[in-house]
Amino acid sequence: MGHGYANLLIGFIEELNFEQYFGPQFEFSGRCIDDCFGATSCSRNDHEASIYYVNSFHQSRDSTWKVSEASVTFLDSSVSITANYLSTSVHYEPTDSHSYLL
Repeated sequence: MGHGYANLLIGFIEELNFEQYFGPQFEFSGRCIDDCFGATSCSRNDHEASIYYVNSFHQSRDSTWKVSEASVTFLDSSVSITANYLSTSVHYEPTDSHSYLL
């Protein structure tokens, strides 16, 4: 599936999901193609219920989740909570050779 179609499908599913879900919402959410990121301050039980809802919402969506109360990596970023704020830094995979083209 091309990036354009993936973007359209995930955007469509995301819109339907937000319109039909009435549980705790993310205070912040973002998406890059089909990779989604969100932050919330709800209880762990409420968060797990929302994850279950998203995972069961559409049969074509196969989600994996990383949940942490301190920090997570998303694409090439590390996101952490510092003094009640989200802070970011560049995340390098252990196999990254730092080889760049000029």
